[in-house]
Amino acid sequence: TDAVIGPLNTSDVTEVANFFSNSGIAVISPYANDDSLNSFNDLLISNPKDEVIADQIIEEIGKNFAGEQVYLLTNRDDQELASYTKKQLEKQLKANVVIVDSVAKIVQPHDKVNGEDYYTPIITVLVGDDDCGLAGRVQENKPCLNVLISFKNSSQFKILRMGLRPI
Repeated sequence: TDAVIGPLNTSDVTEVANFFSNSGIAVISPYANDDSLNSFNDLLISNPKDEVIADQIIEEIGKNFAGEQVYLLTNRDDQELASYTKKQLEKQLKANVVIVDSVAKIVQPHDKVNGEDYYTPIITVLVGDDDCGLAGRVQENKPCLNVLISFKNSSQFKILRMGLRPI
């Protein structure tokens, strides 16, 4: 046996991980992600906590961060996660971060040069699983914004590195 997939709940995963501890056989936890599981060396958690995903997104933003304004677009249900993300972005990147609950509150500076609009780049991170609802608030009849980078399907986080404006 090379690996054990499951069980599903934390208490059973703990029991199985203890049983296979130091055996060289990996245990893969498809759903359980409790902090108590972090002490097992041969345990792979396939559904990480939201903060783990946030840290990965912050790391990715940091690779190309050039001082852009950062917006965290969220809803009431995900304010705690948005606050965590804001604190980490400000701490690690010294970023100017604003939490907003509507795409209409995102301000993208722009100038006109010879009649052409030039938009200043911004970074917007959707914090929540209601990205169509949040993004769709710009105009009811317009499609949701496209996501350029997504770290996990149906995840709590998605990154957009583009200008936000109705099409």
